[in-house]
Formats: sequence, structure tokens, C-alpha cells
Amino acid sequence: MTSVRDLGQTDDSIADLQADIAAGRIAGPRMYRCGPVLDGERPSWPSALRIVDGPQAIGAVKTLKAGGASCIKTYTGLPKEAFRAVAAEARRQGLPLLGHTPHAVNLRDVFDFEVQHFNGIPYLDKPPPEDADYRSQDVSAMTEADIAEVIALMKANRIAILPTQANQKARLTASDRQRFPPTEGLRHLPSFWEQAWPMIVAHPETAEAVAADLDGIAAEVAFVGKARLAGIDVLAGTDVVMPYVVPGESLHLQLAMLSDAFGGDEAALAAATQVNGRHVDRGKVGRIAVGNFADLLILRKDPRSDLAAVRDWQFLMVGGR
Repeated sequence: MTSVRDLGQTDDSIADLQADIAAGRIAGPRMYRCGPVLDGERPSWPSALRIVDGPQAIGAVKTLKAGGASCIKTYTGLPKEAFRAVAAEARRQGLPLLGHTPHAVNLRDVFDFEVQHFNGIPYLDKPPPEDADYRSQDVSAMTEADIAEVIALMKANRIAILPTQANQKARLTASDRQRFPPTEGLRHLPSFWEQAWPMIVAHPETAEAVAADLDGIAAEVAFVGKARLAGIDVLAGTDVVMPYVVPGESLHLQLAMLSDAFGGDEAALAAATQVNGRHVDRGKVGRIAVGNFADLLILRKDPRSDLAAVRDWQFLMVGGR
């Protein structure tokens, strides 16, 4: 990885890590961060900023920008007035807006936004669930007409998507370890994570819920394939705290799923480089070009015909180092 983006700061150590990398005190990928997520009256995460109205939203965006944030992330419980104020102030501050589409906001009223997962997408004409960000079965239930309407809306409103199917697939290990064994990357994580995951994120508990997630994953893969063909930006990335999601490895797994969705490895690689670069730091990362940072990954074989070649890298440069 030559660049990473943190989308949910939990404490000040994230900013300290970014500063240490930028100063060259430790070697690491170029790092971007949004700071804490902006949520509503009852935040989903203890680290989230509680935002209940427009003035508070504007102040939060200004504070995050002053603290070095390069993007703003919203969350599911953010009120409509606060979301609109966040969007307007983020635009004034030149900060990309991304995250979970708040339940109080219909996707029709969202512009210049990067949707994470499928929050808000199945709910143009019905209310989102009260007990979840979105349900797999609601994605599976979308008709071809529904999909066409959402994709047209996303294109008109300049909405991109970071779909993260690798997250959902990894969660199933917690549901049925025999059927969905852990990936080899698990051996790189501290053992306490297996005890921590159940306290952080739920997983499907029944055979019916597992089947619904599998159907939902297939529906999402089909959706993002159609979205890309329509000109929607589909980004490559995953979460960290999801059960059995291993940082680094999970991106490779997501790329394989995007390759299936797009019908080719080269398009999946473009999602992780050119498309991600447009959203993370346009004109600076994601492409080899004059004016961009000197970030290079030299491989032994051409990955456009075999994604596995990305793992067999020979030389890595970040910022000319």
C-alpha cells in the first residue's frame, strides 16, 4: 500500500501516527484521515462526534479541517438539518464528503457524496430499518427498475460508492467457522481480536441470516458492476474492525470481488489506484504522472491478467523513498 485513508478516528493516536509517517520518523504509507465520524443524538460509536443541529455541524467541520482532516465522514444517525449543514460547510472547506447515508436523508437529497457500503441505496421509496444501517435482503429485493433508478440518481448527483463486500464475506466466519474458515491473514493479528470482535460488531446468527447475507453479497456485486458501466466511481477498500477482516489482505480479497463484478482484473486495479486517487487526493495519488507524488509499486509480473501478481511485489516507493 502506498496510501491509506482512515475513515473513523477513534482517538488521537491516529493523528499522531499520520504525523510520524509524514515527518519520516517511521516508514509507512502516505496517510489521510477524516477524523471522528459525525453522528446524531445517540452515536453508534463512543468516539463519534454528537451533532444535533446545523450550527454544531458547521463548527465540527471547521474544527476537523483545522485539525488536519482531509475528508468528512457522516454516520447513520445524523439529523437532516445537520447533514445539510455538514455538506455545505465541507464544500466550502474543500473537503470530500463520505460515509453512511443518514437515515433521515433520502439519497435523492444527497450530492457529491461517497456512499460507504450500501447505506441508503435500497431505500429511495421505503424507510430504512431502525435497527441496522441497511439489510442484505433489501438489496436483494431491488428490481432491475429499482437498480436503474438508483444508478441514474447516483450519476446525476455525483455519488460514488465504496461497496466493501469483503467485509460481509469475512463476517460469516464468525457465523460458521467450518463453512467459512478464516483466511490465512488471521495469523498476523493479535489473538485478542477474536475475543473483541463480538463486542464490536454483530454477525449473522441463523442459517437464514447467513443465506440472506450471501444473497445480498451477490446482489451487491451485480449492482456495482452495473454502476461502473454507467460511469459511477466504484472505490476499493474495506473496514478494519469487522470480524475476521485483516487489514491489507482484505483489500486483495475486495479486489478479487471487484474483478468478478467488473469482468476483469484491470478494471479492479483501476478502482484501487486511479479511482481511489480521484477521491483521496486528486492529482496527487493514484496515477503515474507529472505532479503526482512519487509513489510506485514495482511488480515481477503484469497484474492485469492475474491479480495475484500484486502480492509478488519487488520494489516499493512512497514519496521517492
